[in-house]
Amino acid sequence: MRRGPLGRAGVPPRRRRPFREYAAWLARQDTGAAVRHWRQALDGFTAPTPLPWDRKPSARRQSSSTGRLSRALPAPVTESLIRTAREHRLTLNTLVQGAWALLLSRYAGQDDVCFGATRSIRPRSCRVPRPSSAC
Repeated sequence: MRRGPLGRAGVPPRRRRPFREYAAWLARQDTGAAVRHWRQALDGFTAPTPLPWDRKPSARRQSSSTGRLSRALPAPVTESLIRTAREHRLTLNTLVQGAWALLLSRYAGQDDVCFGATRSIRPRSCRVPRPSSAC
């Protein structure tokens, strides 16, 4: 048993439809419509957003080393970000994506940047009535 979607204990897990059903649904979709959508959405972008490693960096942008840097935000900072997002009717993820866009813009040296993020979600048209869940 697990906690239910509303936090109720004792709710059995929902049965999931096999992934092959989702794959079959996906195969039936109109790929031409998807291509048209993305061409329209990306109209005006003539090249990928240039990143520092795509070209020789300017003298003031050169680094002496590379690596991974990880920092945890203090709780008050996190709370402030969440509060700011809510005040502007945004999710915290949208706020972070906006900050990422500003960072990309700065390092690309362009006002317009294009980047994407993946989502693990299936469309409503793929859902089935209870007791089964989304495919």
